[in-house]
Amino acid sequence: MAPIAATTVEPGQSIAVAVTVKIGLAAGHVIHVAAIETEGDEDPVVDLITTVTAHARVTFEESGSVAGPLEPGHSRRVEYRVRSFGVEGNPPPPFDELAIRSGLAAEWVGLSSSSRDADAGLVESGRTLAVTLPASNEPGPRSMPLEILDGGGAVIGRRWIVWEVASALQASPAGLVFTTDAQAAGLKVTVRCRDGRPFRIASATTGVDRLLVLCDREDARQVHSLTARLEGPGRPASRSGEIVIRTDHPDQPVVKVAVYVAGRGAATVQDAPEASR
Repeated sequence: MAPIAATTVEPGQSIAVAVTVKIGLAAGHVIHVAAIETEGDEDPVVDLITTVTAHARVTFEESGSVAGPLEPGHSRRVEYRVRSFGVEGNPPPPFDELAIRSGLAAEWVGLSSSSRDADAGLVESGRTLAVTLPASNEPGPRSMPLEILDGGGAVIGRRWIVWEVASALQASPAGLVFTTDAQAAGLKVTVRCRDGRPFRIASATTGVDRLLVLCDREDARQVHSLTARLEGPGRPASRSGEIVIRTDHPDQPVVKVAVYVAGRGAATVQDAPEASR
């Protein structure tokens, strides 16, 4: 609200006060409160409450279902339906005049469409935006902002693109559970390379008492097998730990597998806790 000069208002008189609500990129129900100080004895401060329903200038809707983590070394093309809104007197700008700003490769696809909602007084335009998630070998979460700018360079829409790169190596299963004496003969673990690069296993160690881990670490390959076996008669008290597998893979030198050994009289455990990478 613009500053109001000191004004004398006689009893029974009134003045007009202009209130400007700055929406920015907000959307939905917006409440603005402006306080006016007076010399009144009973109500020295008058609150002017303005409520508006803001329609986003630009929205993003992802097309299709989420495909899950990105495989190491692979890119992925994701499409969004971009919708731009306006009113009869201020319609949405043509998509040809809008600029895309992002660290990701992005481009408009196909032609734009438009529609009008006479009851709400809204004018809507829509177009498909294709974004390419880059190839990366290092596992972990990724994020990058995507902004839409009008012809004057003002940001009228923003969305954070979030994705994840899967681990280069995957152990299956992620956890081993020893619950019967029969399982003491050994449980198998397969370590598979997702990026297609052969690797060697340098060692496989564990701190779990009486657990022996055998692995085929002779040559480089994309898939390795390991066997975990309990040694010695019987089983002592329940205990847990992990198997640490060290490799020569440049992007993931360590893979971990959770281990749980149920002692005699312990309740049956269905799944071991997943080990951290």
